[in-house]
Amino acid sequence: GGVGFCTVMLIVMCIWNVDSILLLFAASMATECKSYGGLARDSYGRGFQLLVDGSLCAAQIGFCAAYIVFIAQCLGQAGNWFMNCTGDDLLGGNWVVYLCLLQVPVLIPLALIQSMSRLVWAA
Repeated sequence: GGVGFCTVMLIVMCIWNVDSILLLFAASMATECKSYGGLARDSYGRGFQLLVDGSLCAAQIGFCAAYIVFIAQCLGQAGNWFMNCTGDDLLGGNWVVYLCLLQVPVLIPLALIQSMSRLVWAA
């Protein structure tokens, strides 16, 4: 590690990221595709479209799972603070599981909305 190595790697990753974004933009303009999966299909075939779409789906599931746990831990700590509990006293120690499950009825219907324009009424 070290600060110098990390700084150099951060700069290299930034340059690589910008180059990749510009390449994706040029390819999408040439093929007039609106999605990563469509771009993969036009470039390499149906198999790559499924691979790209599956990878994006898996990444989003991972981000959502991490976010749900983060929100549950924040709610649990707030509950411990408001109730003057210490440690894992809230809900018998299984509070993270309960608070994760509490979020599911709210988040699943929101995840099924296909277009952000349908959420204009809430703004």
